[in-house]
Amino acid sequence: MAIKGKQLELGLHPFKLSFKDLSLEKEYKADYDNEIREFNRMGIVLSYFAWLAFGIFSYAGNLNHFFHITLVIVFGLYPIFTLNLLILSSQQYLRYFQVLTALSNVAAGLSIIYIGQFILDKNLVTISGVFVVILFAFFILRLRYKIAVLTSLIYVTVYQFTMIGENESGILSLTLWVVEITCIIGGNQLERANRKSFHQNKMRQKAEERSSYLAYHDMLTGLPNRFMFTEKLRKLIKNGSQFAVLFIDLDQFKKINDTRGHTIGDQILQLVAQRLLKSVSKEDIVARLGGDEFTIILPSKTKTEVAHFAEKIVTDIRTPFFVENSKFHLKASVGISLFPVDGENLEALLKNSDIAMYSSKEYGGNNYRFFNNSMNSLLEEKVNLERMLHSALANEEFLVYYQPQIDLRTGQIFGAEALIRWEHPHQGMIPPDQFVPIAEETGLIGPIGDWVLRTACFQAKRWNREHEHPIRIAVNLSVKQLINGDIVSSVSKALHETGLDPNLLELELTESIFMQDAKFMVSTLNELKKLGVRISIDDFGTGYSSLAYLKDYPIDSLKVDRTFVHNLLNNKKNTAIVSAVITLARRLGIRSVAEGIENAEQLNFLEMEGCDLAQGYYFSRPLSEDQMNDLLGHSSVSAFQWVCS
Repeated sequence: MAIKGKQLELGLHPFKLSFKDLSLEKEYKADYDNEIREFNRMGIVLSYFAWLAFGIFSYAGNLNHFFHITLVIVFGLYPIFTLNLLILSSQQYLRYFQVLTALSNVAAGLSIIYIGQFILDKNLVTISGVFVVILFAFFILRLRYKIAVLTSLIYVTVYQFTMIGENESGILSLTLWVVEITCIIGGNQLERANRKSFHQNKMRQKAEERSSYLAYHDMLTGLPNRFMFTEKLRKLIKNGSQFAVLFIDLDQFKKINDTRGHTIGDQILQLVAQRLLKSVSKEDIVARLGGDEFTIILPSKTKTEVAHFAEKIVTDIRTPFFVENSKFHLKASVGISLFPVDGENLEALLKNSDIAMYSSKEYGGNNYRFFNNSMNSLLEEKVNLERMLHSALANEEFLVYYQPQIDLRTGQIFGAEALIRWEHPHQGMIPPDQFVPIAEETGLIGPIGDWVLRTACFQAKRWNREHEHPIRIAVNLSVKQLINGDIVSSVSKALHETGLDPNLLELELTESIFMQDAKFMVSTLNELKKLGVRISIDDFGTGYSSLAYLKDYPIDSLKVDRTFVHNLLNNKKNTAIVSAVITLARRLGIRSVAEGIENAEQLNFLEMEGCDLAQGYYFSRPLSEDQMNDLLGHSSVSAFQWVCS
């Protein structure tokens, strides 16, 4: 018989009546222990008086047998009854009360048999006494079914031995067996009903607890959810004591979901939750609001203590995560608001900690920021910028500027890097570092990137038609263009529409591609290489550099980041790094490019080290289309003479 997924062993054998779920069986017995002990206690007290009354009646009516009966009662029964009562009143030896209860009933039954059969020689007294003890045993031990049955069977078995040769008591003996069987069957059915009722109540209780748990907890991580978090936050606000609210967002976590799938992403979120729980104390509250957003409430901590804690959280998240034999690097942006300084109600505290978190992202992420009032204006500027960005492409507000790249062996212009600019009709020229991150967040980087690619290819085709020597064009690609869009199709379409020789197009990618799914990236880059284009790694050495990537990825150029070129001659470490990258590129048979050249000393060093290409303000700032056309018109002159201001 199944009861809502749980099985009861309901065979006729009385010893098989139990839950298969041992924890449920243990809980069932524990729930009824108090009731059983009360029955036992009451039964033993009644037994004291019953045997005392029996002894008094024996003294009054059967003086010859009084001594024997008194011995049985005083030295046989009362010690067992007394020990049983002591056990029932003791917590230390409470586990023995079931055994003693069974012994008490066995002793009572055997005493009745001994007194009735051997002392009084009256079978009717024996039969009646055993019958009463059997019923009493089932009454007080019905929830310990095995003990009750064993006790009763002992009574009947012993009594039957005493009945050998007593034909006149056969009917009474048969009646006793019928009563015994009836008790077993009836007790079995009663126990089944009790267990079924207990199980149904327990399942109902667990369902209610589960429903309540799901209402207040996040199903993925088991942390408190937004609903429970806001309730606890309201209580703390009502209490009026100082506390801090930390809003935690995992930087660029969406890339993991996009490249490795949500299953891997969910496992990482679970590991993040575990790390956060290990970082907090018992009175702190950790919650997951949704996605990759977590919150922590820190009661009764000073601003300095909160800052130390936030720094620890950022460091803990930065430690690599290992899932399915893969290593993942994460960073976190943390925003902090303090009660009551940064808000006196729930909405203000959450809003301000969220603003502080976005401010942390604006500063590059992987850090924490306390809220201040100036952040409100910055957020408004960002929201306004995002609103304007949606219409910028349709309104033709974007421009492409070009920064020349110089061949250090010939001194001639090798090509140019295409750089997007945004000229707003009212705001003027808006720097790329302000709007490109927003374009990546909103998904606008796809259509904007396609426009830059197509425009640059058109311009490069025009230059190569007008000039004898080949002029190459380098176009930056966002990782999101590779992940979210069909970049191979976009590049192929741009080449087809413009007619540009694929060998003259170089696609620049940042080292963040190394964070993505390696198989996907290698496959995508190989497809691009089949088109005939060249692949360059931009800002090499500043992100996730690994020599293994240079071996596995189809790369044609390494671009030394400007941070190493800056202060090149005054920093021995920068000098060593730049020299090593140039040498590495030469040994791998790929081109080396240095950016950020600002003076002749830097240029001389790069020439001596054998760098292939260079670009920077020493040669030219990024130029408009017309300015670049003028520069190319003088291409017969050494490019070193064209240092544009």
